[in-house]
Amino acid sequence: GLSTWFTTILPLDGQIYVASLGQEFNDPADRADGVVRVDGRTGTAELLFAPPAQYRGPRDVIGLAAGDDGLFVACSNGSVYLIDPEGQIRWQVHVGDPIVGPPLAVDLNRDGTTDVVVVTRATKGTSAKVVALNGHSGKTIWATTFAKPPAGETMLGATLALGRLQAEGGPELIATLPSGDVAVLNPRNGEVRHQQTLPGGTIAGALCRAAGPETGPPAYFGDRGAGIWSLIAADRK
Repeated sequence: GLSTWFTTILPLDGQIYVASLGQEFNDPADRADGVVRVDGRTGTAELLFAPPAQYRGPRDVIGLAAGDDGLFVACSNGSVYLIDPEGQIRWQVHVGDPIVGPPLAVDLNRDGTTDVVVVTRATKGTSAKVVALNGHSGKTIWATTFAKPPAGETMLGATLALGRLQAEGGPELIATLPSGDVAVLNPRNGEVRHQQTLPGGTIAGALCRAAGPETGPPAYFGDRGAGIWSLIAADRK
């Protein structure tokens, strides 16, 4: 199947899982859309999971993330699945609007269950959103409006990252859109702690350092003008 610059390639337990765009990108009738599993030793590939034609629109797999003994699968038509290692569906939901970037797996409320977060595209009459789903059931934990629809904005490439921007407290969720919108959210409830728009748009999504913010800027992203930005808490110097 097709792949592109935003394609997820996920090595896991000796296997390689690839988010496939099928034979034709953005084609609702494409039966090759799905998750491809490649044997890490032999290179043998198989279509592990094909999203069912339950929801309207293209079923291109935009991204993958590792869950608790399974995979979160995000499709461009707004559907999200948790599948087991053999490709069987454990739960499925539809978040309402097209998904525009790979999902992020994280235990949002620290209850021992890995949850999943996705970003949806602004469509006519709606705004872009960050949506958090419970990893056990797929139920919505919270949904936060991220950005108003920019004129003509249809590009893929939203990113999500988790990092500690404050010297104290827990990690925060950083989301970006290609239009240049950047938001910092509380991962527990989706509260927007900071939001700004880069006039040049973003081309390289948020990257968070493993070390704490006391050692330097904890997060970076790049714009379309070849600029690199650092993101730090407002009370730091």
